[in-house]
Amino acid sequence: MLHPIYRPTASYGHFGRTPHELEYAYEVREGGKVLQKTHKATAFTWERTDKAEALRQKAGLK
Repeated sequence: MLHPIYRPTASYGHFGRTPHELEYAYEVREGGKVLQKTHKATAFTWERTDKAEALRQKAGLK
């Protein structure tokens, strides 16, 4: 995998996990050169509940 943002889900499942930031390195080939790049991502974003109340209100639920 070039972008292993889901690697943490491979062990112990993914439900009930706390979202967290991670950074990983990968290589890109450009014009015969190999460049090292890094990428920041958030793991377990589907576990966030920060929009639950707004969605409840929009749906007309209590």
